[in-house]
Amino acid sequence: MFIVYPIIIQNTGVSSSAIGYFLSAMFIASLFGSWISGKLTPAIFHPKTLLLITILPITIFLCLFGQYSTYYGLLLCSLGISFFSGININTSAILIGYFSNQETIAKNFGWLGISNIVSTLIGSLIIGTSLDLFGNKLSFIIFALIYFLSNIFFVWIDKPIIQISIVIKTHFIISKRLISLLTASLIIIMLIHLFKMSLSLELKKAGYSIKQISYLSALGTFIALPFPYILGYLEKYFSPKKLLTFCYIITSTAFVILYLTANYYWVALAISFISILAYGSFTQVMSILYSWNTKESLPKAQTYYGNIAWLAAIIGYPLTGLLLEKTDFNITILIGFSMGLLATIILQFGFYDSTTRQERGN
Repeated sequence: MFIVYPIIIQNTGVSSSAIGYFLSAMFIASLFGSWISGKLTPAIFHPKTLLLITILPITIFLCLFGQYSTYYGLLLCSLGISFFSGININTSAILIGYFSNQETIAKNFGWLGISNIVSTLIGSLIIGTSLDLFGNKLSFIIFALIYFLSNIFFVWIDKPIIQISIVIKTHFIISKRLISLLTASLIIIMLIHLFKMSLSLELKKAGYSIKQISYLSALGTFIALPFPYILGYLEKYFSPKKLLTFCYIITSTAFVILYLTANYYWVALAISFISILAYGSFTQVMSILYSWNTKESLPKAQTYYGNIAWLAAIIGYPLTGLLLEKTDFNITILIGFSMGLLATIILQFGFYDSTTRQERGN
């Protein structure tokens, strides 16, 4: 859905910078939700219980979103969706950490990445078709029902555990290597958001409909579908740091493509490269964090990473809005390319990690 979000906001008649501030506010709410999740899991709620709690509020706010056509009405609903989504996303990562060991962590987060890609793929197709056929009001009620039924099914497919968990005392150290990893992640996630917002508004300016843009997003996402699992498998032979660097280099290629051509299918390829980065780098960062932490301190490490991800969006969207107002699309793309290179340099010199999963197991 996010590929068309800037266009829905733009239809209220606001400027690019106002769109950036809107999206930034959403991610401030997500940051707060992620922080709440880290506090409540596992001290008070089991992660699965917390996931169940978030489903109904997100469903309600999704229904309300389609009923508003004003900037502040859409903002209010988006803040609600974002807050509970922040809880949901961070809790899902913590839950996977509990169920994993050193051997399975990369593959498990790889499957999470694939599930996110599939949801983006299906969501893009549904949004593009539904908005075209039914308009905003009915479409977002349909989205809300799909979200509610699918989440209830997947959370309850395994017997939920509703209990008060024991408070775990964790020894969590903020080291130089963690700061390097989080700084590189902050820059690269900002870059992803810069890409999404600038591309979405540029395609709208070029005359593409919401349906065409949604289908383009689906096509690009489909190309990236197997990569999170492939990256998880490749951890047998390459260190997470090397695979993460590979994701960063692919991202820079996406910006080169956009700078050189606006062809529909080349743009789809660029979107697929960004999708590989978004989901593939998440897999590798989780694997690195897992190798640095115990199961007791892992939730805190994941929460730090989650907070960095939300902070990147909080900074990235207003920055993109201002860049699009003050410069043009090509300059914005070149800045994105430079950010990718900077993140790669920080990653390379920030910490040493050259072991494969096979070597770690020996």
